[in-house]
Amino acid sequence: MLKPNLFSALLLPVLCASVAAQQPPEPAPPAKQAAAGAEAPADDAAAAAAAKAKAEAEEAEVKVLKPGDVPAELIRIEKRKSKADIKCEVTITPTNGREVTVKGVVRNGKLIERFSGRVFVQDPTIDDPHCGVRLWWVDNTSGWIFLRYSQIHTVALTGVLTAEEKQQIMEALRVKEEKKEEGRKAEEAAKLDEEILKMSPAELETYLLREYPQEQGWTSDKLRDLKKKQLIDNQPLTRQESIFVSNFPVLIKARLKELKREKDKTEFEPGSADKPSDSAGTPPAGAAQPVQPAGADDSGDDQPAGE
Repeated sequence: MLKPNLFSALLLPVLCASVAAQQPPEPAPPAKQAAAGAEAPADDAAAAAAAKAKAEAEEAEVKVLKPGDVPAELIRIEKRKSKADIKCEVTITPTNGREVTVKGVVRNGKLIERFSGRVFVQDPTIDDPHCGVRLWWVDNTSGWIFLRYSQIHTVALTGVLTAEEKQQIMEALRVKEEKKEEGRKAEEAAKLDEEILKMSPAELETYLLREYPQEQGWTSDKLRDLKKKQLIDNQPLTRQESIFVSNFPVLIKARLKELKREKDKTEFEPGSADKPSDSAGTPPAGAAQPVQPAGADDSGDDQPAGE
């Protein structure tokens, strides 16, 4: 009884494997159906990219607005929550003048502002005669200019300011500020040179003592380091350093004079114990004289008078 059951248990898996091998393979799913799962994320990404491109194209579209059209454009910007910096060209008509176009940037989408007290506030309309638009970084200058809508002829929105464009503006402002600072320093240096040339020797010494105090490191060691910087390292000196190097001998002479004045003041100060006396032993002026007895003379003799 056990042998047939054991034989059947061993034979059954072999028969099942043989039947499975004789059945035809299942057909592969269609390619479109197989890629459906992969296409869904791709479609979402493409749709997002298309929407972004459309939004950017809409933002970059040049819109020429009359002042009366600005409130509607401001509402559109508010609905889209677009607080980007917008490149803007404003054409104004000054009183008794020709039209002028001013290029700048409207920051944070604020197309309508009004000066109230000490700050600017946003306005939904341009009904108030003090309403206008602020343009930033006009001609690569820092700050802003305010143009009232009563003078504006058209407002052209030429696109959103990109991060690269803003970086270029900031760099241009930095370079301009550096050049301005260099010009200011050059002007001050030229003025100082002229003043130094006009100084008398005594005035020059006083100036050097005031501007180059020894306790702040203006010493011979500083002179050596500056000469190394100029001659060996080939680095330019500042104007202050250049004056120090050029006038160091005069500065040393002025310091020696100052030391001598201080020494003399200490030695000959009234009431000083170091005050000198003459070779004959004459006491200093103002000292108390010894009182001689009545009838004594300078000879030192004790003889009575008349003998």
